[in-house]
Amino acid sequence: MAAEIQPAPALVVLHSLRVVGFIDLVPLVARTGLPPDDVTPVLNDLVERALARRRDGRVAGWALTGAGQEEHGRRLAEASAALPRSAVETGYERFVDCNDELKQLCTDWQLGGDRGTTAPALAAFAGRAEPVADTLGRLVPWMARYGERLQSAARRFAAGDDHALTRPLSGSYHDVWMELHQDLLLTLGRERSAADGH
Repeated sequence: MAAEIQPAPALVVLHSLRVVGFIDLVPLVARTGLPPDDVTPVLNDLVERALARRRDGRVAGWALTGAGQEEHGRRLAEASAALPRSAVETGYERFVDCNDELKQLCTDWQLGGDRGTTAPALAAFAGRAEPVADTLGRLVPWMARYGERLQSAARRFAAGDDHALTRPLSGSYHDVWMELHQDLLLTLGRERSAADGH
């Protein structure tokens, strides 16, 4: 479920670049849920202000500059100050509780796990983990789409797409889960610890 208060497109794009690190327009639009006509002016403005740079070639996309990361940190701190921090911390703890299970599920699949075992295991995991993402999406406006994106990846895997669980940079379940993890760390101002895994 989407959060009721939607952040400005500028923050959504800036935050997406910080979470993902490097991304092109089509996946950025898919990640944010914003129309291209909202995303492109923000990207152009970030480049003009030397807050982001565009790289073309075989792998193309945008990334934040050092100044862009500083700007993101400032704006995220301002936006995060309005969050119900204790509730978000609880959501983070529930996320960490699920994290090792997904890590093991993905490892087993990559080491030759069979679909007959993995598909029901992912469905069971999703039934426990996606409500965590949905709750976070109601609490934190820029996390609103993770539950939907996880559900989409799980449906693709269930329908026979073997890449939809672990393939990197493809919108796989693992990709989206890792993005949510990084988002939580940034939003809460936490450093990754041994408890976080991955």
